Amino acid sequence: SPDPSITGTTIFCTGTTTTLSNAGGVGNWTSSNPGVAIAGATTGIITGATAGTATISYSNGCGTPASIVVTVNQTPTVITGASVACMGITTTYTNGVAGGTWSSSSTGVATINSSTGELTPVSVGTTNINYSLGNGCADAVLNVAVQTAPGSISGSSFLCIGSGSTYLNTSAGGTWSSSNTAIATIGSSSGIANGVTQGTVTISYINGCGSATRPISINAVPATITGSTLACLSSSTTLSNTSLN
Repeated sequence: SPDPSITGTTIFCTGTTTTLSNAGGVGNWTSSNPGVAIAGATTGIITGATAGTATISYSNGCGTPASIVVTVNQTPTVITGASVACMGITTTYTNGVAGGTWSSSSTGVATINSSTGELTPVSVGTTNINYSLGNGCADAVLNVAVQTAPGSISGSSFLCIGSGSTYLNTSAGGTWSSSNTAIATIGSSSGIANGVTQGTVTISYINGCGSATRPISINAVPATITGSTLACLSSSTTLSNTSLN
C-alpha cells in the first residue's frame, strides 16, 4: 500500500515545478484541481498553473491513496514600460499582477515609487527595476537605461572622398546614421564617417530621448588645375578645376 507520507516541496510558484515522491513504488499521481496544479501521472512532477491550492494524490492500487495539499503562489508577469528613461521625465511601469512592491537596484541612477511604479531619473546610467510580490516567487526585472536628449553633434563640417572623420555626441546610448550612404557612410555605433562621392549629406544621432542632426559636405581631392600659366601685364587668364568646392 502507499506510504502515508508524500515528501517534497509543497509551496511553489506559477510557471515552476516541484517533484513529490512516495515510497510505495510505481503509482499514479493526480490533482484535485488541474487548473491550479498539474500532476505528472507517473513522475510526481507538479506544475504550477495558477495561484491557489490543490490536493495531490498518489495511488498504486494497494490500499488507500496518499494525499497532500500544495499551494501555488503567483509569479509576477513581465514588467510593462520603456527600457529607456529620459532625464527630467518620469515614467510609470506596470505589472499584470497587483499588490507588489517596486524597487530600483541603483537609486543613484533612478528611484521608483514602491507602490505606483513611477520612476524618476537621477543620473545617466543603468538600473534594474524589480517588482516583487513578497511570496517567495522570483521578482520580475527590467533593465532600464537613463539617458539625456542628444546635444549638438561635434566634428568636421566636411569630408574628403576616401577619407574619414569621427563625430561625437555627449549623450550616450545612441545610433548614428547617414541620410544618403551613396554620398557618405557612418558607423552606427562608432560615429566614424567616410566620404564616398561629392555632395551634401545629413548625419543623425538618435537615442531613446531624441535626435540631433548635422549637414556635412563631401569634397573631392582637387584635380589638376588647367588653364594658361602665362599672362601678360594688364591682361588676365582663367584657371579651372573639375573638383567641387
